[in-house]
Amino acid sequence: SSQASFNFSMPAANTTLTANFNTVYTVTYSVIGGNGSLAATVNGTAISSGSSVVAGSDVVFTATPANGYKVKEWKANGTVVSGNTSNNYTVEDIAANTTVNVEFELITYTLTFIVKATDNTLLEGASININSETIVTNASGEATIDLAPGTYDYTVTLQDYLDVTESVTITNANVTENVEMSHVGIVEGDFAQFSVYPNPFSNEITISNPQIVKSVSISAINGQVLSIIETEGKASINTENLPVGMYLITFESHNGERFISKMVKN
Repeated sequence: SSQASFNFSMPAANTTLTANFNTVYTVTYSVIGGNGSLAATVNGTAISSGSSVVAGSDVVFTATPANGYKVKEWKANGTVVSGNTSNNYTVEDIAANTTVNVEFELITYTLTFIVKATDNTLLEGASININSETIVTNASGEATIDLAPGTYDYTVTLQDYLDVTESVTITNANVTENVEMSHVGIVEGDFAQFSVYPNPFSNEITISNPQIVKSVSISAINGQVLSIIETEGKASINTENLPVGMYLITFESHNGERFISKMVKN
């Protein structure tokens, strides 16, 4: 018998009883921080945390992450088990009291931003604010961040370029997000000899070459369009009803080219 007590019927003869003892060790286990469960078995039989296990046994631990999570790391007696982020961990030939912990983390995917100007020039140094973090594009116009599935708002900023505010959705795969930024005050083509003044302005903006302008779009600094005006060759734009503040004024030519100016009303 392997029980701690044993009932014996004494025969009508001298008898010798021998008790053999096995060394046992205590096995405790738990999950750090939740988001999953942990179970243990010895020789295929489930054991609870705090159980005694015979020395030399193999103890098999099985982690079950919650939906959207994975194993981050295992710890044995407080030390991280290097190189094991699988759902299983085995203590072989147990020879001491042992504590095993497992910790889970969200499954994340890589979001890659590629930021270009309207002429396809890759833009270095653009700041991208997303999920309360800021990442910056490299010389290839790229910046990356690891995020859990979900929808995230982001804003891209770069000196002399119009801010871009959009959102991106990550499901269960890596995502590449292409961003196009418009240069503020670019002077070429139809607008090579173009100017607007004064800046700051008050109740009126004057156009130097009104004949080349088809329409004017007035936007808040976050890109929200407030009004679109068909100029019809007029040399001035009435801004009397605009509140004091900073605006992005986009002038579009009859050929579809654009001139963007950051202007302030005082």
